[in-house]
Amino acid sequence: MRIADLDPIDRWYSEPLDVHGWSHHPEIRELTNKFYDELGIFQFESTSNNKPKISPKSMLRVLLLDLYVRWLKDPNLATGFNKAVRHYKPNSRYNGLHINRKIIAIELEVEKTLEDQGYLEVLPHYNDRTGAGRSYTTRIRPSELLADHFSRLTIELHDIDKHHKEDCIILREKFYDEEDDRSTTVDIEYEDNNYTNAIRSQLSAYNKLLKNTFIDIPSFTKPHFSRLITKGKRAGQKTTISIGPDNKFVRRVFSGGLKGKWKLNGRLYGGWWQSLNSEYRSRITFNGFPTVEVEYSGMGIRLLYDKFNKKMYEGDAYDLSLVGYKHSTHSMEDLRPLLKKCLMCMTNSKSRKQALEAVRKELKDDTEGKYPRDIKMDLKILKRLKVDFVYLPRIKDIYKSKNKIKIKLNKQDKILCAKYRKGHFEGVIEVMTRLTEIINPSKIFMGEKDFQQLLLVKRYIEKNFKSKIIFCKTIRDKNKLALSSRNILLNKKNLEKAGEVARNLAIFKKQLSKNMNLKNLIFMKKNELKMKYDIKIDYLELRNTKNLRLTNKIKNAKIFIAYYINNVRLIDNY
Repeated sequence: MRIADLDPIDRWYSEPLDVHGWSHHPEIRELTNKFYDELGIFQFESTSNNKPKISPKSMLRVLLLDLYVRWLKDPNLATGFNKAVRHYKPNSRYNGLHINRKIIAIELEVEKTLEDQGYLEVLPHYNDRTGAGRSYTTRIRPSELLADHFSRLTIELHDIDKHHKEDCIILREKFYDEEDDRSTTVDIEYEDNNYTNAIRSQLSAYNKLLKNTFIDIPSFTKPHFSRLITKGKRAGQKTTISIGPDNKFVRRVFSGGLKGKWKLNGRLYGGWWQSLNSEYRSRITFNGFPTVEVEYSGMGIRLLYDKFNKKMYEGDAYDLSLVGYKHSTHSMEDLRPLLKKCLMCMTNSKSRKQALEAVRKELKDDTEGKYPRDIKMDLKILKRLKVDFVYLPRIKDIYKSKNKIKIKLNKQDKILCAKYRKGHFEGVIEVMTRLTEIINPSKIFMGEKDFQQLLLVKRYIEKNFKSKIIFCKTIRDKNKLALSSRNILLNKKNLEKAGEVARNLAIFKKQLSKNMNLKNLIFMKKNELKMKYDIKIDYLELRNTKNLRLTNKIKNAKIFIAYYINNVRLIDNY
């Protein structure tokens, strides 16, 4: 690929310098020797009797090998490295090759020399003091001239490995940086013990197995994929994750640092497959064989029974009715997700008090987090609209009636959101029933955004009460996004993306005609939206507005969608 064909260096389309990349391939040694002599790296060699643990020549090999790996994966992909002296700690257990500050001198000198001679493209260090106040490390990648040298090599990615000295057991601590006014994580040095030696031995065997296993997604045409960042300052931006043997090394990271020692987390990190979206995981192959997902029902609680040598009763592990428990208003199927969360809270808590606090927090996050409420703001809006009365009941007011209300959806109703949110609409209808019993309204006004909910409530309420359900058109913002309490969970960038999705579908609906193969067009549009906006879609379907049956006709039909942006679920219809 000629330099003219490359895109400008994208600061975000890069990977950090891998200081543990290594290969004994003779071609790499020859290339290293060539640049070692040509660039005068010998001047950095120590002349004292105390030789460093790694030579400048070896550090040059690390640098060239890293550039070559990025070039193999994609000539547009850049390497980023930190020039700060404090970034390199030669005696750290996390620096297996003992890279020292001399690599800075080498990189600075090589960078300058290579750039002058046309071997490198460079995007220098940049300190943004005006906007985000962030510091961006230097990015480099091979130019056409250096790429010409690389193109003569026969070494492939599977010939490049991780150096055996890279540690796979990491102890991490979180600190508050007062200067930057933010929390940061630091890898903590530690002394090995029987426990760390045992788990390192296990993980080393696992990494050896991974090294000798060809893991791939045959349907991917590129050696990398993009993923949306959901947390931190870069939330909403894309990151690039490589697929290949250089990204299979797995580590165990223990949090809590000096306080927690080896008692917290210990989760596995690394391995490109861990960053995949769930829809792609089923496409992974191992040595050419497809992946098979095995589902173990109630595995967590079954392992606990086994640990304490207790015999577990037969059936669903989370079905408390098997031990005589019955809830007054909710079925065991509805309670199952809550019970699983409670189990996780209890097994990871040190005391009953801590477990109860964790359960309360989980319940709060599950309700108020997903359905943000601002009663004061609601009242202000209603006041401007000159509303005479507002009813704000407590939970016990709604459920004070001892009459049991059993709601059961028909089989044909378990579509769209009912398919993905089991028990949700049963709960909504029950609350609406209790509310209607208390107020006894003549008219109930409901928005069309949740059209399925509207039809279900209408059918049940109008059948059992004299109340009339009035349909209200969906109100949209300036970006054509349907107004929803969940929208406040999205940052500015993701709000814009959601608006683009809304406009895209609105235009798409207007372009449809009765002579088209609508089923095929809907399928193609779903794939287009997923690829273009990097979103997860639960469903995108064309359904009749009277009975919500799938249709291939435009008349009396709407396009229904449910999708996720940054883990926020949005629904709409057009």
